[in-house]
Amino acid sequence: MSKSVRGDRFQPGPRTCPSCAISRAYTVTRSRNEKAKVLRYVLIAAFLTLGGATGCKIQVVAPLGADVVSSSGAFDCRAGTTCTVVVDHPYYYEAFSVEPKPGYAFTTFLEGQGRFCGGSEKPVCGPLNTRGFPGNEGLSALLGQDDEFFLEPEVVADGTLPVDDSSTLKVTLRESVNLDHYPIHGDSVETIQASLYSQDNPFYNAEPVGSGIQVGITQPGYDYSFSAERLQPGSSNCRFAALTIDATITIVMPGLQQRHTLPANLQARWDEFYLALLAHEGGHANFVRDSFEEIVAFFESRGQFSCDTISEEVDAVLEQAAAGYDQRSFDYDVETNHGVFQGVVF
Repeated sequence: MSKSVRGDRFQPGPRTCPSCAISRAYTVTRSRNEKAKVLRYVLIAAFLTLGGATGCKIQVVAPLGADVVSSSGAFDCRAGTTCTVVVDHPYYYEAFSVEPKPGYAFTTFLEGQGRFCGGSEKPVCGPLNTRGFPGNEGLSALLGQDDEFFLEPEVVADGTLPVDDSSTLKVTLRESVNLDHYPIHGDSVETIQASLYSQDNPFYNAEPVGSGIQVGITQPGYDYSFSAERLQPGSSNCRFAALTIDATITIVMPGLQQRHTLPANLQARWDEFYLALLAHEGGHANFVRDSFEEIVAFFESRGQFSCDTISEEVDAVLEQAAAGYDQRSFDYDVETNHGVFQGVVF
């Protein structure tokens, strides 16, 4: 009798905020990391130590006038963001689509050495696929190298809508997505299920998810800094001048060992499960990105304010954004039954 394996739910715990330093220029730097339960946090810390530092990297550069959307959703890159995708595993299978904002039109992908789809006038690039790398020493070696590639679409204003460039706030958004894997073994449906339900799964002893077990997790964290300037010398009123957000999204997934040696039908069954789970985790990742957009919107819309209350106002907005993320993720897991309704069943 087959058991169902279900996606995870992310349960953030206490948040931390290191001490803040405010210079004479009113520059504030903080870190904020969503921590799950102790077991999950320790596991994530281990994965961050072992993975993500080395490996092939794809820099997705989304222009201000367009989002770059990945087929799973896990690697989406919002407009105006530079996104680093670490590809150090043989499970990567993603296509990227350019979705222009109102008033903009896609023209081409920029050309140059190390640039994917350079010169193409089709708004879709890919799929970029590493599934065929196992068994090929040359290709497999690429995954361990620090080679850097780029995917950068170009968009132009199409004249259908006025483009608002009145904001004086300098915004820098950078995001890094790390997809890490724990090894799962098996050469049949039954043995793969047994591996998922064993100590091979680092979440085996974690809190059950519905009637199944946890098999994946999404962990967000970010550092941010901002600067403000006085409206005039000696004034007690300030306005924001710059905002920088450096975000990290780590997704931990099961990785089926020796997948390329298995029968085609078993590979297909695993791939269906894997992609469904990744899409579910991509939903959580996009809620993180929604929170970043809320933070940016606050900074862009805020006019003048008291220089003395700047830190308190920003803290309140960040707490509100974090709470919004928590609630959206919770509702999402209820609506999808932790991914089961999206096909996360093996």
